[in-house]
Amino acid sequence: MVARKVVHSSIPDGVDPVVVEWNESLATGSAELDRQHRRLIDLANELDAAESDSHISEERLRTFVEEIIDFANDHFLQEEEFMREVGYPPELIQRMIEVHRGFTARARELVLDFRAAESVDLEAVHASVTDWLVHHVFTIDRELGEWVRSRDKARSE
Repeated sequence: MVARKVVHSSIPDGVDPVVVEWNESLATGSAELDRQHRRLIDLANELDAAESDSHISEERLRTFVEEIIDFANDHFLQEEEFMREVGYPPELIQRMIEVHRGFTARARELVLDFRAAESVDLEAVHASVTDWLVHHVFTIDRELGEWVRSRDKARSE
């Protein structure tokens, strides 16, 4: 398996970044959602690479960030449907929906800022995207996967 990583970028200068790699403990119980999570990690890594590429145009950066946001929003809808299908507790589904809405609102602000600004603060964008990714996929979605595995184990006993 190819290791996929996200470098958490909002760490103070002089401190080694925290590297998070995909592993099976992050699996949600849905092959499609797991594929999407891997893709989100890839997109964050591509954003990291774009941030260090001094030759990339700001228009391309704007487009790239909008692509990440569109992908994440499509992912949210599928993830919420999966939670309903597996019988995830309603209060946890609501918490996830609120997290998704928070990211979507922040993402809208970023896009509007891009369109209004003459330049893009890519470091801030990168920090926002990776902070969300690390927290969401590696914390909240991990809880979903653990719940599905626990439910499946209880059913098989």
